[in-house]
Amino acid sequence: MNNSFKIFCLLLLIPFSSFAQNHTDSTFHRHYEIGIAPSCDLDNVSRNSLTTFKVVQDIFSRGIQPKLPEKVGNILGGVWSFSFTYLFMIWPHEFGHSMRANQVGGQFKIHNVALPFPYTTMHLPDEASFQDRALSVIGGFEINYLTSRRIQDDFYE
Repeated sequence: MNNSFKIFCLLLLIPFSSFAQNHTDSTFHRHYEIGIAPSCDLDNVSRNSLTTFKVVQDIFSRGIQPKLPEKVGNILGGVWSFSFTYLFMIWPHEFGHSMRANQVGGQFKIHNVALPFPYTTMHLPDEASFQDRALSVIGGFEINYLTSRRIQDDFYE
């Protein structure tokens, strides 16, 4: 690689490095969004569960943790964060199955809420088509996708 190419590459990076240095905003920003939508709107479930998760995390990190001794606060913060992250990912997923099962005339039952996995069953009508059965199964994964996409959007924001 010749020296002129190296210099050219470095010159291309200068505007980006100065932009990053001059436009860094370290203030805390949180966007909360609650929606009311039709009964089969999985995006609404994703949005509301993620907002509730943000509120729960902010209550701890802004209200509870600063009042605790640093070591205890950090340990409890890790447990709190892991627990609520897990719960706010698994329950919207299960709710997605429930919404899609109801949409095709079926029933989704939650038998217990035991960790690490809840015990659930889905009962679909005998006349449910293959597409109806597939829709009720993928409902949970639709919520997972919508939530991960929303988290990525928040991160880039």
